[in-house]
Amino acid sequence: MAHTFRSQIAANRRSSVFLCFLMTLLLAAVGAAAGSLAAPELALVGTAVALAIGIFLWIFVSTSGPNFILQISGAREATHEEDQMLHNVGHEVAIAAGVPMPKLYVIEDSAPNAFATGMDPRKGIICVTTGLLEKLDRDELQGVIAHEMAHIRNNDVRLMTTLALTVGLIVLLRDAFLRSRWRYGDGRSRDGNQVLAILAILLLILAPLFATLLHFAVSRKREYLAD
Repeated sequence: MAHTFRSQIAANRRSSVFLCFLMTLLLAAVGAAAGSLAAPELALVGTAVALAIGIFLWIFVSTSGPNFILQISGAREATHEEDQMLHNVGHEVAIAAGVPMPKLYVIEDSAPNAFATGMDPRKGIICVTTGLLEKLDRDELQGVIAHEMAHIRNNDVRLMTTLALTVGLIVLLRDAFLRSRWRYGDGRSRDGNQVLAILAILLLILAPLFATLLHFAVSRKREYLAD
């Protein structure tokens, strides 16, 4: 049974890597399609530009994203005096998981909810709502914290943030190019390869759907792994 369980975890991780690879290829394909529609010789330029924008945005989000999420959610840092049970459970689960103690935050919200953020296990953050603390007993809270701690340990926050950013970038590139094309028209000569142009436009239109499906697929696998 232990071997089967470990093999399932390994298969889950391999599937996640493969799906992330497909997402990267899709982003590169969108850049190539946009570049080739502008001019056939600009396909490689479009690919490079799309990947470069993705890397720049990832660096920005990885450095500023967690703090921005805490600010917009109105979270306050949990204190040992006010949230003793949360702190105790957090320390216990962190020791059991073998990861540094993440920072704990509380959001004033009656709905029971929790999420993890932070782009690195050494800078992990777990947020819980007051509704969760009020409705769950200690054992139930421990299960929720363990699930979020697993996300931190498996680098799921960084992975899912990267994928969500890629989906958003694909949509932005698609919209920006198609809007400019419809507004200013096709600047290429009519002797271009119309079949390739049609395929490129179809790719730009369908790429966000494919990206969203890949994102959902990875999200489901990472949730299974955290469980």
